[in-house]
Amino acid sequence: MAGRNERCSWCGIQLAVPPEVCAIWCAVCFGMTLVRPNDPFIQAQNSFSHVTSQFRGFMNTFMKASVNSNRAGGI
Repeated sequence: MAGRNERCSWCGIQLAVPPEVCAIWCAVCFGMTLVRPNDPFIQAQNSFSHVTSQFRGFMNTFMKASVNSNRAGGI
């Protein structure tokens, strides 16, 4: 299995990352770097979760504004 390269989130050195890991320790600065998944299905799932979360936030804001405008207009 081929790995990939990621940068250490602390010192910036290139790290060789095996495909099955989700975090790796840097041998230079001893910092832990979280690694994004390499699986396209997981990346698509994360993107979908992000979009639905953004949509939910938009709808909550819209509903609050609608309730507030109804209260102000009904007085």
